[in-house]
Amino acid sequence: MTTSQDFIGARIVNVRLMTKAEADAEGWDIEHEIPPVIVLNTGAIIYPSSDPEGNGPGMLFANNKAGEQFYLYPTKTNKEQ
Repeated sequence: MTTSQDFIGARIVNVRLMTKAEADAEGWDIEHEIPPVIVLNTGAIIYPSSDPEGNGPGMLFANNKAGEQFYLYPTKTNKEQ
């Protein structure tokens, strides 16, 4: 079983939009809200959910070292789409 400890030390190699196949695997309709996906060098992916039950996609918010807030949302021109 994978735990959060399995991600420590992994590197982010891409940030992209979720594919239709990935959304379909979750049972999500992403026609209007396409969540970002973080791709790690291990091949694992991380993506937000609206709740712990996985009832829908969500958005990733972040803060940088300067305290500026932003959200991760790649453009649709990403080559993986």
